Amino acid sequence: MRQSMGLVGGRVKDLTGTLAVAGLLVLTLFPLTAIGAAKYKEGAVAGGGSVSGTVKFSGTVPEPESMAINKDMEVCGGDHRLHETVKVASGGLSEVVVALKGVKEGKAWDPEIAKANVLQEKCAFLPYLQIMKKGGDLEVKNGDAVSHNIHTYEMIGRARVSQFNVQQPAGSSFNKPIKMRRGNVIRMECDQHDFMIGWAYVPDNPYYAVVAADGTFSIADVPAGTYKAEAWHPYLGIKKGKVTVEAGGAAALDFEFK
Repeated sequence: MRQSMGLVGGRVKDLTGTLAVAGLLVLTLFPLTAIGAAKYKEGAVAGGGSVSGTVKFSGTVPEPESMAINKDMEVCGGDHRLHETVKVASGGLSEVVVALKGVKEGKAWDPEIAKANVLQEKCAFLPYLQIMKKGGDLEVKNGDAVSHNIHTYEMIGRARVSQFNVQQPAGSSFNKPIKMRRGNVIRMECDQHDFMIGWAYVPDNPYYAVVAADGTFSIADVPAGTYKAEAWHPYLGIKKGKVTVEAGGAAALDFEFK
């Protein structure tokens, strides 16, 4: 019996030592600082270039979605609302964010996006789409004479991860930090009015643009290099691209949704 126990104990020690070595090997190959995404560094941009282009839509534009309003109709504006999910003008698609990916160092963030604001007015989120900064501050105001319940979700692929869910009396306001796990998109809903929808894009770096009504965009002071890029639309998804920016040069980048 003693010999058997000694053998078992030896195996336990061997297993413990093996696990310790394996753990050390993992930390050596994948240090904790490398597991998370590298933090963007602000600095001077020498000989920065620009990226500009157009986001187009081809095909038949979807009809606006009719959404029923079954409560607080006097405040919310009738018994239904038309939600135009896809807006196109002369072939140009709007309500799109274009972002460069993988830029590790460059121009400073716009200080204005560190403090985001969402106003609930006439049972709508204003603005409908905006840029927010990770780690920034979000102030949510209820400008209506009825209560709302704002519920935000981080969109990770097709998954929706709940962020915060706050019951908000008429005329009140509150603040929340903008925290993201690994996504770039926030969807806003009201649990009391299911026709209320809003969106925010949280970029990894300050090299982004919200396209104009005609689908055009421009991103300035881009460090020379080759970058992946994406165009994101709330309902049409993501189109990916790649662009090479030369020092002081102007690069073209176009996207097409269908």
